[in-house]
Amino acid sequence: MLTEEQEREIARIDAGESLWDESEPVEEPLQMKQTLGKMVTLRLSDARRKTLLGHAAPDCAGRSTEP
Repeated sequence: MLTEEQEREIARIDAGESLWDESEPVEEPLQMKQTLGKMVTLRLSDARRKTLLGHAAPDCAGRSTEP
């Protein structure tokens, strides 16, 4: 069961207001000591693979087997 505060928040968001509570301070960006890049194996159809590579190309990302 939801609290009254949760119900009010849901009603506020459903009314089209922002999800961001602007009364909360913005935190400083996290400083990472290592990269967050990870490699994963995916099986995709050829069409989905081409779409994904098309989105990744501007960021110089591609398949690991490409030169």
